[in-house]
Amino acid sequence: MRINETLAAMNGKPAAEHLGATLRELYPNAADVLEPIWQRVLLSGEPVVNLELPFQRDGQARYSLASYYPVRSSGGDLLGIGVVVLDITARVLAEQESRLLANIGETLSEPLDHWERMHSLAHTLVPTLADWCLFDEVTEEGEIVRAVVVANTGEQTQALQQMSARYPPRWETPHPVVQALRNRSIEVVNDMSEEYLQRQTIEDSQRDLVRQLGLRSAVALPLIARGQVLGALSLGSQRAGRYGPAELKLLEELARRAALAIDNARLYQATRRARQRSEEMLALLDTIFTHAPTGLTFLDRDYRYVRINEALAAMNGIPVAGHIGRTVREVLPALAPQVEPLLAQVLEQGSAIADLEVVEERSAEAGGRRIWQASYYPVRLADGTIAGIGIVANDVTQAHIAAEAVRQAVQVRDNFIAVASHDLRIPITIILGQAQLLERRIQQELGQERYVRSAHAIAQQASRLNRMVGALLDLSRIQTGQITLNLNELNLVTLLQRIVDDIQPTLSDHTIALRGVQTDVMISGDELRLEQVFHNLIGNAVKYSPAGGAVQIHLEVQGAQCCVAVKDAGIGIAVEALPHLFERFYRAPNESNRVIGGLGVGLYVVREIVTLHGGTIAVESVEDQGSTFTVWLPSSPITQV
Repeated sequence: MRINETLAAMNGKPAAEHLGATLRELYPNAADVLEPIWQRVLLSGEPVVNLELPFQRDGQARYSLASYYPVRSSGGDLLGIGVVVLDITARVLAEQESRLLANIGETLSEPLDHWERMHSLAHTLVPTLADWCLFDEVTEEGEIVRAVVVANTGEQTQALQQMSARYPPRWETPHPVVQALRNRSIEVVNDMSEEYLQRQTIEDSQRDLVRQLGLRSAVALPLIARGQVLGALSLGSQRAGRYGPAELKLLEELARRAALAIDNARLYQATRRARQRSEEMLALLDTIFTHAPTGLTFLDRDYRYVRINEALAAMNGIPVAGHIGRTVREVLPALAPQVEPLLAQVLEQGSAIADLEVVEERSAEAGGRRIWQASYYPVRLADGTIAGIGIVANDVTQAHIAAEAVRQAVQVRDNFIAVASHDLRIPITIILGQAQLLERRIQQELGQERYVRSAHAIAQQASRLNRMVGALLDLSRIQTGQITLNLNELNLVTLLQRIVDDIQPTLSDHTIALRGVQTDVMISGDELRLEQVFHNLIGNAVKYSPAGGAVQIHLEVQGAQCCVAVKDAGIGIAVEALPHLFERFYRAPNESNRVIGGLGVGLYVVREIVTLHGGTIAVESVEDQGSTFTVWLPSSPITQV
């Protein structure tokens, strides 16, 4: 009969259109709900008040609060029904939003990893705000990974999984999720019509999957926390225009909370991993610290023991518990005067003191003198502050005792060699002289070849023994620093030629050739000692060429140095032996296999003589191809040694 403009507007029709028409004629869908209510009012004569009823307008769900009253005449007759309706859509949506956000907040606060949280969130949103929901994460490596797929039905879930597998979002594609991630903004499609699908640059099979889903509306929300894009939440609906301003406002808040939850979950997981790694490292360090055979301790800035391992406690002769909280002076009063200045230096300068020996004098009853080798290190906090001092210590008393015993043994050996070599020179010289005399007399008077050979062998071996004793005597002089040089100007060419002339007549299977500089080469040197050097090198070249062959001596001047190279084509030297060749008593392993005699001191003496002349010596060799020994001597005068 009558209707005001407000209710007409709520119904979405002009007031005039209502007059004279029945409810079923105007709103057939609402009639099934409202007609029973109106009949109850008419039959009972009692009002029905404050009913919350949903209704549609412009395709959007809305809500009303309606009351129905019996209208009577002045005589009490029932004339009809009066209707009072309030649009409470805003209030209902606000309440729904509050409930939804509360549920979401509870879901996102669950003690789960962020994928599980997002899966629970998707189930909260479907079907409340969407028919399906997806979550794509941007990993720490920058890859987009689809982690969650939730839909209303199994068919939709299967179609979404097919689409995710065949057409996943990639940075190089125009995918809506990628656009939301790149632009850091919400991407909305509220009318995914056939015309819209045809405009998209996607494959026909992809359009078929969208049609299978019945998708009409979709929204992609970037999840951003602390300025970092963590991923995107995507929702889809089979209803066009599903995501209006009110829904988008709600979804923005939802995206903010989801991003915060993901960020917190990532931080928590990273913290937990870091804590686990830290605990593992601490356990490892604790195991090493506790069981290391080396003494380890940590002192605070007051020189108090904070921690000490069993090894160092045993060295100190005091249990671990007897150290903790006590100072170095309280634990080791005898060592404190030596150690405390070192600790102070480490704290003041912030630098380490490494491998310092500390001597502790003890009584005989306490075990006598103890010698420690210790290193002191500043222990810094993350901000660079020095928190204390770390000490690595070893008791090297026994090592010193052993080293001293070795030194004394070497001294005894060297003294014996010196005395024996000196005392042997006299009888050997006499034997050599008499053997040479006997050789000449037999040759002159008897003339028998076999007697001559025997006498020659005696003289030759006596001469060899004399050289060996001489080498030992030189070794002893070098060890005691008693070898000296008598420096004079000499012609190196003349010296080398004389040595070649002396040696060549004694050889039958070898030839010796002096090459290179033929003019005078003057140096300052000890002629006898240099003759000893080159006699040794040429003699070795002959000795280690048992098959015979050529020995080449090459002399040249290189700037302020003279270079003499002695080269043979003999058995050569193993590569592993080369670094040790000039050590005392060392013989290359391939020598013994060929039964070549020698004491292993000749090259050591040669190097020392060359070094005293201010020169150097080096060797190059290949097994079975020969060796080259090269001596460099300064051509300028050197100081008397």
